[in-house]
Amino acid sequence: MTQKGPAKPKILIIEDDEFMTRILTREFAISGLTNYTIVTREKDVMSEFKRFAPNIIVLDILLPDKSGFEALKEVRKMKSGKKIPVFILTNYNNPHYRRLAKMLGVQEYLIKSNTLVSDLIKKIKEITSNRTALPQSKPAPSKKK
Repeated sequence: MTQKGPAKPKILIIEDDEFMTRILTREFAISGLTNYTIVTREKDVMSEFKRFAPNIIVLDILLPDKSGFEALKEVRKMKSGKKIPVFILTNYNNPHYRRLAKMLGVQEYLIKSNTLVSDLIKKIKEITSNRTALPQSKPAPSKKK
């Protein structure tokens, strides 16, 4: 399905830090990015990915139950998750993590302390304005009893 004009982002935020999620949601709302959902644990990522069907992911690496990389590996295994732009937003400026992110097709690896949320928003808007159709994952069909 192709949309006319800039694609509308559906953003899956994978972040366990409550303070960071408040900042992200406040700044996203101010900038007009209002179609998002938040996951705080790696074990909930796949069910929310299937339910929400995002076309952009903002991902923290350190989550309480597993690595954000583990979540991303699972997303990338799905047909609908192979090409979704992913922005890693982390506190870890680690060369090994950067290489792994590149191998997993991450759009950009951003360090929280060096990145303004407005810069992340700008990058998200650049992607959506440069693509008339973002990769679309389809919501999982609801199960009827």
